[in-house]
Amino acid sequence: MVRVGGQTLTRFGALLLGGAALTALSASAFAADLGSYKDDEVVEYAGRKLEVSGSVALTTDYVFRGFSQTDQEPAVQGTVDVTYGMLYAGVFATNVDFNDGDEASIEVDLYAGIKPTWNGVTFDLGFIYYAYPGADDDLDYDYVEIKGGVSGTLFNMLNAGVTVYYSPEYTGDTGEVWTIEGSLSKTLFTHRGVTFDLSGVVGTVEFDEDEFDDYVYWNVGLTATFKEKYSIDVRYHDTDVDDSYLADERIVGTAKIAF
Repeated sequence: MVRVGGQTLTRFGALLLGGAALTALSASAFAADLGSYKDDEVVEYAGRKLEVSGSVALTTDYVFRGFSQTDQEPAVQGTVDVTYGMLYAGVFATNVDFNDGDEASIEVDLYAGIKPTWNGVTFDLGFIYYAYPGADDDLDYDYVEIKGGVSGTLFNMLNAGVTVYYSPEYTGDTGEVWTIEGSLSKTLFTHRGVTFDLSGVVGTVEFDEDEFDDYVYWNVGLTATFKEKYSIDVRYHDTDVDDSYLADERIVGTAKIAF
């Protein structure tokens, strides 16, 4: 997932920074945001369940941390997620377009971690490997992030979470980067089997290298879900970046089928 500081870096303008893809609670993520519907293929081990889930989505623009990853064009995305107790692992794939001479056209993210729960609070410790098959190795697009998060339910059924991401060598050979992201979501109502959720995210990206500008991104949107399987999300994205059209304000629509 490509992302950029608060400045345009010519050919890296689309690359450096920018979700799962952010739907519902976190664009966040991005990659880890799978539908809650589970199929019947479940294997039990010692009181735990090995569960396989996934989703297929069509979005009008793949926005990650405020930046379009598809040059403001649509994307087709898919996820497969495996959980066993508090352990999880998965893969996320999508088309991308960094306007770099077609060096990168696909993004594949591999992730894994552990989600223990204590007194109603869920902790998330894991890693994400972002890969761009087919891109020239000299571009240094691939990178790894370590993440740590905490989430829970506040008063009046308001879901809240905070996640910190750290990369020792960010995409495009931009050095150390810290990303801090907070999210809120609330179920508004259910009507004729359709559940409506309001959610939002605010995040900040901090570069260790002085040549890149730190920036803030945010989004807010409404998600309609039917039978915990079909969903439509309409979301407003924006950043405080002034010199890149890829980070301009925009409204993105996403249709998803979970399985």
